[in-house]
Amino acid sequence: MTSRVVAALALSVLAACGAAEPYRVVRRLGGERRQGQFVSPHSYEWFIRGELALAHGDLDGAAEAFELARAGPEEDPLVLSRLVDVLDRLDRREEADEVLAGALETFPESESLWLAKGRIAERRGDASQAIAAYERAEAAAPRSELAPLALATLLSSREATGRADAVLARFLRRAPDGSPEALRARLRLALLRDDIPTATRTVRALLRVAPARADEVQEVARAALGQGRPVLAAALLDAMPRGLSDPALHVEALTGSGRFDRAEAILSSTPPSALGGRSGEALLYLRAGMPERAGELAEMALLTEPEPRAWLASGLAELALGRWAEAAERLARVPAGTRGFAEARMGLSAALRARGLDALAAEVIAAALRGPVDDEAALREALAAARLGAGDVEGALAALEPLRGAVGEAARGRILDEAGRASDAAAA
Repeated sequence: MTSRVVAALALSVLAACGAAEPYRVVRRLGGERRQGQFVSPHSYEWFIRGELALAHGDLDGAAEAFELARAGPEEDPLVLSRLVDVLDRLDRREEADEVLAGALETFPESESLWLAKGRIAERRGDASQAIAAYERAEAAAPRSELAPLALATLLSSREATGRADAVLARFLRRAPDGSPEALRARLRLALLRDDIPTATRTVRALLRVAPARADEVQEVARAALGQGRPVLAAALLDAMPRGLSDPALHVEALTGSGRFDRAEAILSSTPPSALGGRSGEALLYLRAGMPERAGELAEMALLTEPEPRAWLASGLAELALGRWAEAAERLARVPAGTRGFAEARMGLSAALRARGLDALAAEVIAAALRGPVDDEAALREALAAARLGAGDVEGALAALEPLRGAVGEAARGRILDEAGRASDAAAA
């Protein structure tokens, strides 16, 4: 819950103290202005408990707390919006729909309820209902950026970038210039237009007026990195004041964009505790193109914290240095079900293939795929490569069969091209 909401609710409680009759106050929650009775200490306490439960992923606890928060002098749309969202996430759909319908009858101009309806519709795959709900939320609170941002995100995910652009531009025309709300919308608009200079300028301006938004900017950078846009991610993190950004994420973005000197500078000036310990530090040095230093740090980690990630870092460092046997021995120690297992098995496969053991490499990957893995697509591509190396073209294509969409077609195209079937590869 934002400090703005906490402050508004706390003020409501204080304003009501000592009143002989229910005292009606004006509250602003997000972009929504409401006049009503004070928030009772009971409701306020259980609302906070619900927010804390949500923050810890305890949906059942959150639902119970928000139900108890409803027992105040009058129902509150913010509490109801949180409740229906949690009920839907718990797959208690009928109950969520019933509460939401009743709440919207009572509070038809509530931004928070329309936003909840939009989020629920998105989860259920009903884009048209989500768009309509976000438009109602925007009309209910025209000075709030929440609905325009949610609507623009949904539209851009459906490749309706023109409409998304228009939504944000329309909001910027009515938002107070230089306000956090306007700057958030301007940042989203710059990202939508792939305008990196404007995005970085906006990040600096946003964090000057709203430093608490640093986590949000960082998540945008993380998403950009996950989407294969390391240059954008690095630019956003560069714009953040030192100490506000995650140094490990920054190093990953910099190495992904080829800025190894800058990555090394951050690594050399950051304590290991901020990089995920010695193991995390070793993996980052490895990505920065410094396998010797990575190997040294991994060996130190194995002496003090012989965890799976330390074996992963050590094995990948040996692999980068061309020490195939040592790499295979270390990578084989990373157990299934742990973070980095897929990367370890791909590294083990690469070490075996480097020694001419393509068939064994394929068996290693195939065995890994029989259980839960954290990167099935990458493992299947590694399996296909190993089978192709062993001369089994059809087996390689079969390994890729479960992969759908552009990722699957691209992987099949690469295998066919390597197999010398250029016309089939072009078609794929």
